[in-house]
Amino acid sequence: MPAGFEVYTSGGVTMSTPNSRCMKFLGVVAVSSVSNPSGSITDSRFLLGRKPDAWFIAGGLYEYSPEIVISGSTLSWSNPSAQFWIGRIIYGFW
Repeated sequence: MPAGFEVYTSGGVTMSTPNSRCMKFLGVVAVSSVSNPSGSITDSRFLLGRKPDAWFIAGGLYEYSPEIVISGSTLSWSNPSAQFWIGRIIYGFW
C-alpha cells in the first residue's frame, strides 16, 4: 500500500504521487511594455519556499516577453529588447 498523498482521476489514473512536484501559487501581476515596461513587487512569502519561480503568460501572440528576476523577496521585470508585449506574470514557489 503506497504511503503519502496521491491523487487519481475517476478512471483510476494516477495524477499525483508523493514524488510529484507542486507549485504553490502566490499571485499574478498584469504587465505591459507600454504601461509598466519595468517594475517590481515585494512578497515576503518568496522567502518561505525552496525555489521561487515566475513565468510570463502572454495576452496574445507576442514573440517577446519581459525579463523576470526574483531576488530575495522581490520580483522585478524589465523590457531589455524594447519590444511590444502584454500579459501577466504568474509567481509562486516549488
